[in-house]
Amino acid sequence: FAVNTPRTIGIFTPGAGTFAVGGHEVRTSGGATVFVSALDGRDIAGSARLLVTHLTDALGKGATYMDDAAHILLSEGVVEQDAAGEKISPIVLRKGTAELVLKVDRPDRFAAYALESDGRRAAEVPVSVRDGHLVLNLSVEQPFGGCMLYELVRLH
Repeated sequence: FAVNTPRTIGIFTPGAGTFAVGGHEVRTSGGATVFVSALDGRDIAGSARLLVTHLTDALGKGATYMDDAAHILLSEGVVEQDAAGEKISPIVLRKGTAELVLKVDRPDRFAAYALESDGRRAAEVPVSVRDGHLVLNLSVEQPFGGCMLYELVRLH
């Protein structure tokens, strides 16, 4: 499944593969959803701020299912309280990686940040340029914990 618009591209795949979408490319190590959206009203190629989403399977910590296929949920798992006393259900993310190759203006001027689930920047992550394209390696495993979101910012 693919989405290809000027401001958002994305793929969903049940397995590993390489996928071309709108002049961009996504390589996944396994089943994943990878989306890129411009946050400043421009198209992806000219955007100065992009949100990248990399999702694998997400299960409730300690969740139990009727069978190995995980079609019928028996228990949602652990429920904890956050610092404010709100109930939360921690999630466990399936390990996975993806390589994102974007056709953007001035690819050498970008910085990338792994984001917490609330949007706060957790860590800067490396980006590179290959054949005139911006390359960002995505991994669910980050030093601070599970990661599903990244921000790409053009430095002026």
